[in-house]
Amino acid sequence: MPDENKAITISESTDLYDKLPETIFTVSGKTFIFKGFFSFKCSQELLGFIKNGDEPRAAFAKVAFVMCEPSIKKQAVLICQDDFLRASNEELKGIMQDILTSSSNLNGEFEKLEGLGDDYDRFCKAHKNYLLAFIESTDFSQFAKTSLQAESIIKGLNANFNKLANALESAFASIAISVREVTSNLSAGLGVIAESFQKIHAWDDRRKVLLSYGWPFISDIPDSLFDNIYQNRAEYSQDEVDTKVVSYFRKERCKELKRLVKQWQKCSCFVSRKHIWHQAIVNHSRGYYNASITLATIHIEGILTDFVRINMSTPRYHIDKAIDDIQEKLDDSAFQTYWDYLGQSDVLKNIKNLFAESFHPSNPDEAPNTSRHKIAHGHAVELENEQNSLKQFLFLNELYHMFTLLEKKA
Repeated sequence: MPDENKAITISESTDLYDKLPETIFTVSGKTFIFKGFFSFKCSQELLGFIKNGDEPRAAFAKVAFVMCEPSIKKQAVLICQDDFLRASNEELKGIMQDILTSSSNLNGEFEKLEGLGDDYDRFCKAHKNYLLAFIESTDFSQFAKTSLQAESIIKGLNANFNKLANALESAFASIAISVREVTSNLSAGLGVIAESFQKIHAWDDRRKVLLSYGWPFISDIPDSLFDNIYQNRAEYSQDEVDTKVVSYFRKERCKELKRLVKQWQKCSCFVSRKHIWHQAIVNHSRGYYNASITLATIHIEGILTDFVRINMSTPRYHIDKAIDDIQEKLDDSAFQTYWDYLGQSDVLKNIKNLFAESFHPSNPDEAPNTSRHKIAHGHAVELENEQNSLKQFLFLNELYHMFTLLEKKA
């Protein structure tokens, strides 16, 4: 299990859950593979079991089942709560040791109670003491000084409940916040939420800097480049940032960009256009940017309307309506991390802006060359550049990741 006391960097948090180790547990002689963590929801459940009169051993067995149930459901093994209640002490204490190993603070409280009851009693008391110590040590005054003040957080919880819950739970797996549980006991969870929002705030500062240079946060821009741009934001010009991003994807004959395009193998809207992506990347790598941009721009519209037509109940043949429906589906999704959600939302906004650019055939030169209508009607005749072409591929790549995940829910 992950060490909850280890600092989480911005680059690590995006795919933290995927990096969680697998642990083999056995209960009542039945073996399964566990991948997860002792979440805030588990904390609430444990205290609830004790409050309702369960003995410490039974309370621990029940909460161990709560923690392991998601992993069990993914495997062809029949294990229920009764199996945990009937499990041997050796089996249950193996799970307990795994939880304690992942939290040095909780383990410290557990060790303080040496000789004061059996292990199950000590675990329950240690957990309660740990939560109380955490709340008492939280510097709420420092938290209030951040731009994300407690009052704003609480309002946000009420105004955007489901999206925030999904975003936080997926983005901060090791902190394991369950906002739905926190709202029922806000005083116990506010300190944890404060820490999480500070991390979100720090990441969002970097995202906004990238946006200010005209580059939405893209999951495949490497963290080192992402952080370098942020750290040198006072010195870097627009051209310098463009050069850094473009150079990364151009090196070794566009090796990294070609890798991204070749991985578009799962989403049906992309698979049907495989030959088109090949032609577009060939044109881009050879410097024929007008050709690559024209292909990509036209087919961005096609994949957006195709996705809605195939995966949603109401087909949309106008791009703005299709984007609105996709954004709504994205808002409700439980699959995206917080980072991916914002990055993909930024891409949808960028695409919508490209299609919203005013265009009049009587005066086509009034519209910018990025206008979808100017491109599709054959009036974007000025020589194009590498960064505008690259952005189309990065937009497509983010749409691919988003559609692949949203199709799971369709």
